[in-house]
Amino acid sequence: MIGGMQRQGARYRIGPLTTYAEAGELARWLQVAEAGEKMVYAIGPALGREAAAPKLARQWSEQGKVRLHRDGPSYIMVALGRTGERSDATNARRIGPAEGRLFDVISKLADEAKPLPVLELLAEMAGLPTRQAADYRLRVLQGAGLLRVECRAGVRIAEIVETGARTAFPAS
Repeated sequence: MIGGMQRQGARYRIGPLTTYAEAGELARWLQVAEAGEKMVYAIGPALGREAAAPKLARQWSEQGKVRLHRDGPSYIMVALGRTGERSDATNARRIGPAEGRLFDVISKLADEAKPLPVLELLAEMAGLPTRQAADYRLRVLQGAGLLRVECRAGVRIAEIVETGARTAFPAS
C-alpha cells in the first residue's frame, strides 16, 4: 500500500464493564431478607457469563427465593419470602467502619432534608477512596436493611429505614 499503513487482523474486544456484588454478601443478604426487600447484585451494561453473582441470582430465582429485574444499569433481586431472622445486632455486625461512616453522612443529609450528592462527593464526605467504593458501600447498607434507595427521574433518594428520614429531591 502506497502512502499508508496496512493493518493485518487487529481485533479489539472489551468485555462487559459491570460491577458485581460479592457472592458471600449476597448469601448473607438472602439469609435475613424479608419479602419485598431489594438487593442490587450487579451494575453495568451486561452480565458476564462466568460471574458468580448473576449465577447465584439465577439459581435463587429458579428456586423461587427471589425475583429478578433490571432498572437501568442495575440488576436487582427482590426477596420473595422471609428466609431468616433480622435484628439490629445482625445489621450492626454486617457493616464495617467504612459503611458506618457513609451511613452517618447519609443520615445527616436525610435529617437535614438535603439532596443525596453524586457518588464522588459521597465518597469524599465519608472518607472513601473512590466513587466505586461509595457505590459498593451504599449497596452494602441497602443489603443490611439500614437504607433504602430509590431512583426518581434519574435522581437517587435515600431513606433511613429505622427513622423514615429521606434525602430531598434537588431543587431545580
